[in-house]
Amino acid sequence: MCLLVFMEEGRTATRDALEQASWYNDDGFGWAIHAGNRIIVGKSMDFDKAYDEFIAARKDHQGPALFHLRITTQGTTDLDNCHPFQVGSDQLSYVAHNGMLPIKQDANDKRSDTRVFAETLLPKRGGITLLNSEKQELKLSQWAAGSKLVFLTANPASKWRYVIINSDLGHWGDGENEGVWFSNSSYKYSKPSFRTGMYTGWDDYRYGTTTYAIGAKTHTTVGMPTPSVPKDALTEWFEQNMSYHAYNLAEAMSKAVDSNGEPMFTEADFYDMAAEWERRFIDIYEPYDDGTYMCKCPSCGAVMYLDELDTPATHCAFCDHCLMCRSEPTDGDDCCGWGALAPFSYDPRLVELAPDYQGGDVADAESLASAEKF
Repeated sequence: MCLLVFMEEGRTATRDALEQASWYNDDGFGWAIHAGNRIIVGKSMDFDKAYDEFIAARKDHQGPALFHLRITTQGTTDLDNCHPFQVGSDQLSYVAHNGMLPIKQDANDKRSDTRVFAETLLPKRGGITLLNSEKQELKLSQWAAGSKLVFLTANPASKWRYVIINSDLGHWGDGENEGVWFSNSSYKYSKPSFRTGMYTGWDDYRYGTTTYAIGAKTHTTVGMPTPSVPKDALTEWFEQNMSYHAYNLAEAMSKAVDSNGEPMFTEADFYDMAAEWERRFIDIYEPYDDGTYMCKCPSCGAVMYLDELDTPATHCAFCDHCLMCRSEPTDGDDCCGWGALAPFSYDPRLVELAPDYQGGDVADAESLASAEKF
């Protein structure tokens, strides 16, 4: 997903917002500030160091600024691939990006797609002055569809001090973050209370071998291999959203205690549950658009559309069958070992029903679809 943040002149994103996002975007951090006749830039693999250096520079320079928090999708995870990137040899122009760019590169090229764009593609097309043309800016927006880019420049050949490409795909903050533009909402995600040396990023679970125990069974699964084809922005958003929900649920379950007040789960259980729920949610649900995900019940055929903030449920809102094994729930029988604190099913009034719904009684389905939303 990454998070790209732009700050208008005199505005600064709160530490709380960026620190919150750093949990989910922890593969490197970078910033840039327009300082009149130059652009001041800093990068670090450590969030605290990057933010503290940014704030120190921000005290003296109040021009437009950006901050980037990275999740690796292409290229190696290192300081060289941290945003922002200098545009070719132009030391007065920098760019940062959120999304996936349609760039083909050699398998041995360890650079990120944004770095290739900044170092190679954009300079060939005129560098920062390309954005002086509204026509060329529109072409760039269309080419980078689904992505967001922020340019800062002190180059006197540029008409602008900054440009945001596809700004409508992000949103402006409010309150303490008024005048701050965010490329997505990952800075709003709840921060899990656990973080230890055993966990260094989403890829520990997503691309590794995980052993987990649920109920009376122990399972071992091999994580997905690193994809040979870059994920599109929608898939990247969806998987990140499912990870967010899985870790929030696991954190809630980690607080459960027995009748003696003793914890029912270890810290290792927390990570195992989160990894397993993430896998299940990705199997059951699929992205619909950049703010909605959906699933089709394998038992009754109901298709449900959920907002990105809706926690994925384990059973159908309409027939109550498990969305994994199709079994009908019975008292005391947890068919797939979901756990007592996992969300069971949605209230039908909270979901959008697909118009081509074929399961159950059509009259009942229409009634549910038109029910008052909370």
